[in-house]
Amino acid sequence: MKSKKLSRLLKIQAVVFAVIIAAGACSVGAFAYNCSRVRSDVLRMHVIANSDSDGDQALKLKVRDAVLERGAELFDGTVTADEAKAKIEPQKAELEAAAREVIEREGYDYPVSVNVVNEYFATRCYGDLTMPAGRYTAVKVVIGEGAGHNWWCVLFPPLCIVSDAETVETRPDGIRFESTILKWFQDWRKAS
Repeated sequence: MKSKKLSRLLKIQAVVFAVIIAAGACSVGAFAYNCSRVRSDVLRMHVIANSDSDGDQALKLKVRDAVLERGAELFDGTVTADEAKAKIEPQKAELEAAAREVIEREGYDYPVSVNVVNEYFATRCYGDLTMPAGRYTAVKVVIGEGAGHNWWCVLFPPLCIVSDAETVETRPDGIRFESTILKWFQDWRKAS
């Protein structure tokens, strides 16, 4: 009698365990599917500085502004990841010229390239928004050696996000925002 109860209990435990495993697998599968949809529907912009020097980081932001301004019609939130290469490639020389003008005006002689690429990005979390790790279509602007911190933005759907490479943002009306905590963290990270 005891062995019959034990056998039945083991069968129930096996069924419960199988249900839990199946539910977990479905959940992971759904999450992976949703992440892949996010990655395929998003067009990112990625601007990489020559180095991490203060001058190169400031130049990166000026180049970013010039490229976004020159490509305003391209970057108005209507170019999807699928359309990016076809619409942006013909404008590549114009976008590079805008970047080069800023670089020269600021007294540098770095080369610059603008390309539409499919590249890996790590997971990034900003409040309630998580951009899952994976390969994304991106407009990639590389200044000089491209060895510095980067700035990135989501061009489609239009959602620009300030990366951890920036601690200061100045609005067009002259109001300046600075993150003291972020600056402290970056200084601590560089020191360690």
